[in-house]
This record gives sequence, structure tokens and C-alpha cells, in this order.
Amino acid sequence: MKYELGLNKYVSKVKLNLNNVDDIKKFCNLTQTFVSDIDIISDRYICDAKSLMGIFSYDLSKPVTIGLISDDADEIRRFNSVMEAFK
Repeated sequence: MKYELGLNKYVSKVKLNLNNVDDIKKFCNLTQTFVSDIDIISDRYICDAKSLMGIFSYDLSKPVTIGLISDDADEIRRFNSVMEAFK
């Protein structure tokens, strides 16, 4: 049986650099204001972007992809707007 990662579930994805502690804390606090699920995707690993410990489990010296799972148009717009600060 072939395992599919299911990356098509993300309605919005952005590539970010989270390479200093202040940005990581700010990012984590902002993701917690969303009702929808937000994931961090790097290579073949996916974790909850609302988890500070999960974020620190990644090699943050290179960019990571952040994916939003939502069907709420307002939340999608807000996500795209908020993520601009980390690009």
C-alpha cells in the first residue's frame, strides 16, 4: 500500500524563515489565534505550528513551509496577511 502525505489539504501555503527565537515566539503566539489547523512542513515531516516544542524540533536554519487547513475565507485572508511579516 502506498502512503500519501495528503499535502493537497492545505488551502494556503507559505515558505518562511524562522531563524531567531523572537520570531519563533511571535509566530507561535500568532498561530494560536487561529481556529483552523496550521502545520509546519519540512521535507517529509509535518507538525503542529501551534506547538512551540514542535517548531524547535526542526532545523530552522533553512526555510520551512507553513500550511493552513481551513474552509473559512476570512481566516484564510488573515493567515496570508499575518504570514507576510515572516517572509
